[in-house]
Amino acid sequence: MFDTWCTLLQRLPQAVLWLLEWNSQVRSNIVQQAARRGIDPARIVWAPKLQPAAHMARLQQADLFIDTWPCNAHTTASDALWAAVPVVTFTGETFASRVATSLLHAVGLSELACTDRDLYVATIEALAADAPRRAALRARLGAARKDSPLFDSQRTTRDIETLYERMFERHCQGLDPDHHRA
Repeated sequence: MFDTWCTLLQRLPQAVLWLLEWNSQVRSNIVQQAARRGIDPARIVWAPKLQPAAHMARLQQADLFIDTWPCNAHTTASDALWAAVPVVTFTGETFASRVATSLLHAVGLSELACTDRDLYVATIEALAADAPRRAALRARLGAARKDSPLFDSQRTTRDIETLYERMFERHCQGLDPDHHRA
């Protein structure tokens, strides 16, 4: 994954890699590994931990969120989508490697869920070169805040309560568990 990110930095000279600064050892190791791959350490921007409101305000300044694999971002990808930052992910086979894909489906941006490394790289490169498309994606994400199931906590709460009621009714009737949909 880091090799892929460094390849992207080499191909996109205007890009920076923006990472959470949560551990000084991680920082020194990443800077060292980036330098070994020919990446100027100044192109890695370190973001200290912030309170949630400040973090969300800062996150809105990003052009693109490139996801990790084999473990995808979970809450962090949700935060990026809420901040109207397009997320590009690489879909894997396990739950942990499919979370961001599910989030993208929920907000109507399935085209940003890539099925292989080459598509992941091509999608990131294409978006990096296309400010109008990034702006359109941001607008779609802004609209998704109002009508996407991902951001509709009241709807999700009602749906899950309805499912629990159906499951309890089946139990009271002596029926075996079964699949249910909201």
